Amino acid sequence: MNSDLVQHILKSSERAEFKPDKGLFGATTLGVGALLGAGVYVLIGLAASSAGPGLWLSYVLCGALTVLTVMVYSDFAREKTASGGGYYYAYSQLGSFWGFIVGWHLAVGSIFACALYAFGFASYVTSLSGIRSVPDWEIKLISAIAIFSLVLMGLRGSKGGDLLGKLFTWANVTVLVTIAVIGAMDFDTAHFENSFPSGISGVGGAISLIYISFFGFQLVANNAEEVRDSKTTVPRAMKLSLLIAFLVYLVVAVFAVGAVGADALASSDVPLVLVAQRRLGTAGLIFIALGGVLASAAALNSTLISQSRQIFAMGRDGMLPKLLGAVTKKRGQPAAAMAAGGLATVLVTLFADVTFIAESANFAILFAMLPVCFGLHRLYATSEKKVKKWKRAVPFVALGANGALLATLDMEALTFGLGLFGIGCGVFLMYSRTAEVRMRAGISISLDEKRNYLSLLTGANRILVPVSNPDTIETLFKISKALLPPHLGEIVALRIARTAEGTHPYSHLRKQLEQSEIRAVEQMVTMAKSCDLGIRPLLRATNNPAQGIRHVAVEENCSLIVMGWTAGTGSTPSRFLVDVVTSSMTDFVFLNLLDNRPFKRIGVALGGRDNLAMMVKIASTLAEETRGNVHYFTVLPDDFSARELRFSKVLQREALENHTGLATFHTELLTTPNALETIIAKSKEFDLLLIGSAPPMQSVSDATLIGSFSTKVIEQASCATIVVRRTLGFGRFIPPFIADMFTFERD
Repeated sequence: MNSDLVQHILKSSERAEFKPDKGLFGATTLGVGALLGAGVYVLIGLAASSAGPGLWLSYVLCGALTVLTVMVYSDFAREKTASGGGYYYAYSQLGSFWGFIVGWHLAVGSIFACALYAFGFASYVTSLSGIRSVPDWEIKLISAIAIFSLVLMGLRGSKGGDLLGKLFTWANVTVLVTIAVIGAMDFDTAHFENSFPSGISGVGGAISLIYISFFGFQLVANNAEEVRDSKTTVPRAMKLSLLIAFLVYLVVAVFAVGAVGADALASSDVPLVLVAQRRLGTAGLIFIALGGVLASAAALNSTLISQSRQIFAMGRDGMLPKLLGAVTKKRGQPAAAMAAGGLATVLVTLFADVTFIAESANFAILFAMLPVCFGLHRLYATSEKKVKKWKRAVPFVALGANGALLATLDMEALTFGLGLFGIGCGVFLMYSRTAEVRMRAGISISLDEKRNYLSLLTGANRILVPVSNPDTIETLFKISKALLPPHLGEIVALRIARTAEGTHPYSHLRKQLEQSEIRAVEQMVTMAKSCDLGIRPLLRATNNPAQGIRHVAVEENCSLIVMGWTAGTGSTPSRFLVDVVTSSMTDFVFLNLLDNRPFKRIGVALGGRDNLAMMVKIASTLAEETRGNVHYFTVLPDDFSARELRFSKVLQREALENHTGLATFHTELLTTPNALETIIAKSKEFDLLLIGSAPPMQSVSDATLIGSFSTKVIEQASCATIVVRRTLGFGRFIPPFIADMFTFERD
């Protein structure tokens, strides 16, 4: 057995995962960095205009509401250790649809949040420069450069991103604590007279403004696989990061109001500058701008990293293209997911309005929490562990809190949210549903890294050859080669490794590799190296071989499947073959090989135009290789009409026009009262007989897979048989990956 090949298979079958290199401090830093974003430098003034001096109560209540959400996430984190956060929690408990919807909203929400942080970063950078009026395009350009730079830093590996994140985050905490200390030095209790000028409604209005600032803890869950002892560390890090952020928010709010008053904070676009300037003068402006830069950079860096993990988790599960679910071998980073998220963020930054971005992020994050709450309720209901009664109420209280806050958003945000939900449903139905089923049903491992990307992209000249019987491999490859132009296209040679029902394909490949599978794969690889036509050998582990063939046809964008005829009862097609054909939107060529004699005498029964070109191409190419001859014949009834005779002559003429190579040929027109008996009798003269079959219009059964006539020919022919089956109507012009969007898996 080829040990290198076995090692390649084992290595390729490893599930894409991260190295757990973050401890409690690193995970907490990630949460704090996202929580203490630039919003505190601005939102505190907007909240003061609504709540007045009672601003502190808004932060206390907001923190209490967020604790409910932290409890939901913490209980999930103790049970679910995979990256993806809310997406993975909903997926594991509510299934693929709600899992995708939560992931979709969190991914979009994080993209919009990153754009918001990038705008904040650019605004504070320009304020440090001393330029009072900066064009919007410059702000957008600086934002895009910041995103691009941090993505590049993240692609270099976790050490660079972690170091940068820690620097930004804790420097920002230092700035905010310093502001609180400065405010304490000028504290005046008179500023707290008439603490609630707008009553409880003012406090509630402030909560709806600042609640978005409390969501950063979720990013810790997104990075669960990178955290050591995640079942314990992730819940602790989420609670600790929320506690730190809450205390910083509260002391800054209290001492800022105590220093300058709520009215002064509400009247300023940069409220914390007023606090700093009382003691530091002009330097206070620079100090606050520096804090804003650090806060924005920390939040942007944390959210970009976690955003990529969100996208990665969905790609790994098949919800998004699987390229997004891969990690680089050298750095161990989800490079494609990070690049995709960064590009999307740059586009939002360049073309969207800041207000729209903020409202959109609010809706996406709040809406995503609703299914997660239901998911925790289901987790409690199905858990074998005893759950306290008060904890069973947590999901519903959290659901009510998030739902109420969602209702406070304005009509523009809700309209956007409705559209976002609709687009998400469309993406799920058109792509993610079937792609996720394919991913769960099996995995494909390439045994040759070379690929013909042009043919993969276009689907042109791309043939799938499932290999099960070693005796037929060479013939199947010859047929496929005959249908491909020289030096163009690619043959995808597929070996199915069947897994037991209920076992994961990864575990099968790693634990249950059989000698027969390796030998078949070795034969494929050897032939790929010796063949002058591109062959891409694949090994697929799946518990449903019929679905596995169809899935590979879709993933590899193959428009034709060439395979051996698998007999069931008698010579009728097996259930397996029926399942392959009825679930696929490709053309088929079936080979029923009776013996290994060379194909010197090849007969082609001409019956229609649909299959003619393909049959002639196969026959003439195989005959030239063996220096044989081709016999084209048509069969007419004894009482044929003039029209039938003309059509037969047209078929023969077109067959000769399509005949290629140097193989000799001749034609014949037969008349008979029984076409089936005549063709079967004629098969005794040939080594190989080709017939065409249009797919039947009625529902497919064992006897009508290629039409009852063709099935009977295969059953009774005295030589090897090739049957060509074309896709009905416009289906043949639709690439498999497009047709797959409209095809749903059968149970």
